[in-house]
Amino acid sequence: MTVQQIVDEKNFNEKIQQDKLTLVDFFADWCAPCRQIAIVLSDLAAKGGDNYEICKIDIDNEKNISIASKYMIASIPTVLFFKKGKLVHRFTGMQNEKAIQGMIDEYSV
Repeated sequence: MTVQQIVDEKNFNEKIQQDKLTLVDFFADWCAPCRQIAIVLSDLAAKGGDNYEICKIDIDNEKNISIASKYMIASIPTVLFFKKGKLVHRFTGMQNEKAIQGMIDEYSV
């Protein structure tokens, strides 16, 4: 089982450098769509096995401002897909589980 982990400036690069696909969810506690997509991502994390990992970054944490700026996060939720440190896909806004699973399948190859 792959569990969602909170990441920050200290461990972000380590997480995205993995060989497997890593999804990074940029969120804030006050954001209703972020809470909705968190449920979907949690379900996907539980199903992921070793194929991918899902991490979360709280944009309200001052330690994460540089990461959000680097990847031009202007709206939340935004989910970035990384493989071996390279940004391969991104989406903003709510998506259903089937749509996100399709993106995972496409980019985890």
